[in-house]
Amino acid sequence: MRHAMTYIFTALLCGLGLLNFGSAAQAGPIIVQTDSGTIGNFSLTSTGGIGGVVHVDFTGTEQLTNVNGSAIVPLAATFTTPVDLTISTSTVMGTLITLDFAANANTKTFTEAGSTAALNYSLAMGQGTTSLPDFFNISGPVTLAANGTVSYDFSQFLTPGAVNNVTLTATSLSGGTSLAAIVANGGSASGSAAFSELSLQAQQGSVPEPSTLLMLTSAAVVGGLYAQRRRLWVKPV
Repeated sequence: MRHAMTYIFTALLCGLGLLNFGSAAQAGPIIVQTDSGTIGNFSLTSTGGIGGVVHVDFTGTEQLTNVNGSAIVPLAATFTTPVDLTISTSTVMGTLITLDFAANANTKTFTEAGSTAALNYSLAMGQGTTSLPDFFNISGPVTLAANGTVSYDFSQFLTPGAVNNVTLTATSLSGGTSLAAIVANGGSASGSAAFSELSLQAQQGSVPEPSTLLMLTSAAVVGGLYAQRRRLWVKPV
């Protein structure tokens, strides 16, 4: 169950800066185990149903703002936009909605003083719950393509098993009562977007158990997700 909860708790904890994997005081480039930041704003439309297409546009400021649980001087970021995701499976378990998406390929970059790191990622699975109607997390594998920044070493993301999260928080919903339901069944939404990613090494050695996560995070956010934990299945990527 620990690994089943990794995606959705990683999105929450990395975004809140609560996973800390070391100090920025080390000599040389900082070895990145987890990072997070903003993708600005999103607008989404979905045709819904199996075979339906979820179209997401990202606009606004994109930045890397947190490395290994510590705030950093923001680095400029770019993300593939727009993104079109085709729904391949849809599962409802109580209030939890889980969608699998067809294969897709995306890239994000982080730039520092003219040097760039690039990572390729897939958005393989989306999850949300009607008890948290404004929240939807999309996760999948991520791997390093170019390790070019001066201050940060992303080499741990060469190891298969690293996870990328794109977390959407809606401020406007049309066509449904929750963002997850709109993605699954059709409608439109807009709001803010954030990202986080966790290397396999960090997952194996530093991810707290769900009971610890509950103490670290807001009960209002985690409570609805934790209530689903016995029914949550995460597809391996």
